[in-house]
Amino acid sequence: MKQKTNSGRAPSQGDPQIAAQLQAIMPELAGFLDLPVLMSIELGRTQMSVSELLSLREGAIIDLDQMAGQEVDIYANDQQLGRGDIAAVEDSLTIRVTEILA
Repeated sequence: MKQKTNSGRAPSQGDPQIAAQLQAIMPELAGFLDLPVLMSIELGRTQMSVSELLSLREGAIIDLDQMAGQEVDIYANDQQLGRGDIAAVEDSLTIRVTEILA
């Protein structure tokens, strides 16, 4: 089941019942809240032969299976968490979460 975020807020922020449930279990989760999670963003994929891989040089262009402007996949510890849009904030490249996968 896919769940769209609302105005950039996490889905639980708009549902008082879910917020209350999260608040109730927070003491039990306290030991886990500081565990590191590796976040990664997948822009796209491609396949190439070994000879193509070996011929890559600085400045080479690698075509991906995604079109410019398409959403990117968001992963937490190699598990897909959702999708998002690439955005620039000041000098940083960021991802705006558009969908959380349930």
